[in-house]
Amino acid sequence: ATMDPVDVKGSVRIEETGGSTEVEEGGSGDAYKMVLTQAPTADVHVAVSTNIPGQVDVTPVNLTFTPSNWDQTQTVSVAAVDDLQAETGKVVTLSHSASSGDVDFDGTPISQVSVTVLDDDRPGEIRWTTSAKTTVESNAAVALSMERVNGDSGSVSVDWQTEAGTASAGEDFVAETSTVTWADGVV
Repeated sequence: ATMDPVDVKGSVRIEETGGSTEVEEGGSGDAYKMVLTQAPTADVHVAVSTNIPGQVDVTPVNLTFTPSNWDQTQTVSVAAVDDLQAETGKVVTLSHSASSGDVDFDGTPISQVSVTVLDDDRPGEIRWTTSAKTTVESNAAVALSMERVNGDSGSVSVDWQTEAGTASAGEDFVAETSTVTWADGVV
């Protein structure tokens, strides 16, 4: 019989549901399982830590495998922290460290778990409510407006400026530049 080299020294096997771990702010969590590959001679303590604190909640953060329960899977639950910040492409890495009186398990390398965090916060979109404005030279001003739609998370700023088109800046109109800002929660 051939022996899997991963099983020669004590190791911890991780089984992710569906091959990945994905959580959603304000929504579903996920879980993965751990199990030892062989019976230890002493308790094996596994600690779970994250590379970005405050993004996910992990339960439990400490697992203990004993000589009598080493072959029973233990579940680590992961949930996203709903932080009200619009973020994209967030991946949190969960690391694991083992300590034990059994030298085969003490400090044994354990795979990391990459957790994809899906955000429920949207900064929204900014759009002109007037696409174009035509006026005659005798008018002193033209009013244009913008609006924020489809979300209100975070502060958003838009820089704008006038462009000449068929008129000449300085002769036909006064060139303008400005910034419009929406505060967090304001549409």
